[in-house]
Amino acid sequence: MAVNNTFQPNALANTSGRGTITGQEMVVEFLSANPTNTSGVPRIWFNTTDFKLYTYDGTTQRSSAAQA
Repeated sequence: MAVNNTFQPNALANTSGRGTITGQEMVVEFLSANPTNTSGVPRIWFNTTDFKLYTYDGTTQRSSAAQA
């Protein structure tokens, strides 16, 4: 399964599939390359190439140090 192709803005996976989100949920994606961010759409991912955890709050992208 190619996780890189499953992201859908404002449609996070939940226990009932991709549908209306009634609460706060967080999905961490595992990607081989950093995605193209969309303004106003927050997301979190782990880059399996550079071993860093990234966050994007809809405006600013940040990353952790590489995991050893």
